[in-house]
Amino acid sequence: QRQSHARQLAYEMLARRICDAWPFAEVVVYGSMRTGLCTPNSDIDIAVLNAPAAPAVKLIQVVHSLVCDAPNVVSATPLPHAQTPLVRLQYAVALTHCSSAAAVPRPTAAASVLIDIDISACVGYSHDGIAATHIVRAELHE
Repeated sequence: QRQSHARQLAYEMLARRICDAWPFAEVVVYGSMRTGLCTPNSDIDIAVLNAPAAPAVKLIQVVHSLVCDAPNVVSATPLPHAQTPLVRLQYAVALTHCSSAAAVPRPTAAASVLIDIDISACVGYSHDGIAATHIVRAELHE
């Protein structure tokens, strides 16, 4: 439950940073998080749709510059020449635990969880990962 909430917060923060820079862009989740097949160890796949018209290499460089210094981002690596150009990052989330020994539960030392996040971008709305997600969701509902 806490990891699911942490994933949602990470997505929302990154989406906000990207949309602040590119107001016409749409930032969506696809893959296992979108289909509901994610596990606590799953990564988050994010697509930036309707990004400004630019070559993929340039888009990934800009996405990297938008997210690399975001709070809780531990590492951000642009992979502009991958089959699907993307930024791969790790996002650290502190999970607080409550002490049940006390009469009133109090937060104790926090454990940190690393979430792997892949962000790709495209000009327009055609994205292979989203297309594949739709196929999986359709199969799950049959």
